[in-house]
Amino acid sequence: MAFSTTLALFCLILLPWFAVFNKSKHLKHLTMMQHGISYISQVRKILEHLPQHRGMANALLNGDQSFQKKIDTMQRHIADDINTIDTCTANQNTPLTLTTRWQQVKNNWHNLKNDIGSISANDSFERHTTIITDILILISDCADDMHINNHPDSELQKLANTNFNLLPTMIEITGQARGIGAGAAAKGVVITATRIKLQFLHDKLGNTLATTRQVIENGLHANSAQSHINQQAASNSFADTQLFLNSINENLLANQKSKISAAEYFSEGSQAFDSNIKLFDAITAALSEDLKHRIPQQKNKLYLSVATGIILFIFSSIIWQQFILN
Repeated sequence: MAFSTTLALFCLILLPWFAVFNKSKHLKHLTMMQHGISYISQVRKILEHLPQHRGMANALLNGDQSFQKKIDTMQRHIADDINTIDTCTANQNTPLTLTTRWQQVKNNWHNLKNDIGSISANDSFERHTTIITDILILISDCADDMHINNHPDSELQKLANTNFNLLPTMIEITGQARGIGAGAAAKGVVITATRIKLQFLHDKLGNTLATTRQVIENGLHANSAQSHINQQAASNSFADTQLFLNSINENLLANQKSKISAAEYFSEGSQAFDSNIKLFDAITAALSEDLKHRIPQQKNKLYLSVATGIILFIFSSIIWQQFILN
């Protein structure tokens, strides 16, 4: 009898602390997600500016000198982006894999910036693309390592996976098509090699747009996402990307000679690119807003579990003392 009573009291004391452990682990998970989203929000800025620099450099190196001042301005933006990300990395407990990849991005960028006036347009484009690919991997790795892709809400989890894996790919394809097309428009002629690249990017962008659109539109119908995401951002992204696809086809693929100026084509590509960036920001903000509500709720649950554990411990101690005395 004494053993069974002791065991029952022991279990009564332990059970709440198992709940405390699980809720504490969940809170740590949510806090790490919040840090990861904050980090990605900073990295996103350079993902916007580097493709713009790539397109401008491609147009410049193909003969359009009007892009020189734009490149100088963009390099200042990129320098500011790097300083901001460095500060964010220093202030947060960023995993070593992310800091190592970020250092690689910085080193490659500084080397490219120093070489930009002495390399070919193709070399410039390839080196830009290598750096941007590393940034895409950095965002994807951050979403995995900081558990953002394991969002507790199933619909927001799907949006998170799309936002940090599929949508950045769509942004980068848009940037590549903008850069290559701007170079062709600057020359006034679409050579065979360029046409093949543009056709490939056109088709890939169309397929990626269709997949991304389906996932995001399904997610927007979920109650958990509707209240946070600006649905107009999604509509603009899809519409502007489709218009850019039409421009690629009509102005560069349909004829050997370009039917559009480099500046005008770059502007159309930038419209699609910027709309995709705004959609990325809208979904990121929705995920961040959701966590702002979840974290305090989880803290309250944790505090309640701790209080319950303390009360049960006191109660069990009193019962145990009464049992010993009797």
